[in-house]
Amino acid sequence: MVGDKKTIYLNDTKGTIQRRRFTLAHELGHIVLDHPLKPAVYRNSEVDENKPVTEVQANVFACHILMPAGVLATLHVSTVDEIMQICNVYLVYLLKYVYKGSQSYISAICLEYILLSDKL
Repeated sequence: MVGDKKTIYLNDTKGTIQRRRFTLAHELGHIVLDHPLKPAVYRNSEVDENKPVTEVQANVFACHILMPAGVLATLHVSTVDEIMQICNVYLVYLLKYVYKGSQSYISAICLEYILLSDKL
């Protein structure tokens, strides 16, 4: 926090552009969802076990910002590869939808991918 303003600092020399975009959307989620402020946390892991509910909520917020299901449905996107290309995201971010049991247009595509894929 700087003064009375919530501030997000993003190290633009670390990670891929996809990771930085997800991190920024995630942190924006904390602000929009009015989560309590806490000291900065630094992680190098894509998947952390036993995340607090606020972290899960911020992840879901980020997924919805970066991969708007309504827009993708309107575009008739039907594969994981199309979502990754159009939204410039990695598979791990797509799978966050499925991991948390989100019942969305994107989840259905991801579930089909998981069930039919030998890539995982």
